[in-house]
Amino acid sequence: MSAFYERFLARDLAALDIDAAVARWAPWDAVEADIRSKFTGALADHAVNETKVKNVDGAGLSERLQHFVSSWDSLRPRITAQLVPAKTLQGMLRAAGAPATPEDIGLTAEDVRATFPKAMYYRSRYTVLDLAREAGWFAELVDEVFAPGGLWT
Repeated sequence: MSAFYERFLARDLAALDIDAAVARWAPWDAVEADIRSKFTGALADHAVNETKVKNVDGAGLSERLQHFVSSWDSLRPRITAQLVPAKTLQGMLRAAGAPATPEDIGLTAEDVRATFPKAMYYRSRYTVLDLAREAGWFAELVDEVFAPGGLWT
């Protein structure tokens, strides 16, 4: 997630074309169908309920994005100041003897990558994953995080 935040913060949210983001925004029935394509049974129902809490229509998305865009110049440095860079965090984990790569816990980077399209659906808490999806940047950011030369290559 630190690497995802770094990639997100490298972009200029203040320059976001809000109208284009709203035009791309999927209606709730498409979001629910996406959730149900990724989860089954009770977990699918849970993810639908959690996501519905934070989902907005086009007008709500426009308002939400406008809030972020207008406050981005003050918000970005505050987030940056709190973020531990991914490479630094990885080094800290290694120094503590903790797992620092997916392979350290029996996974691959591709296994971790596969969790990203599901992660925003687990909880009703609004996160950078949600903002990235709403801005239309989610897939590109995931590609950047897992590109050759990234954190785990």
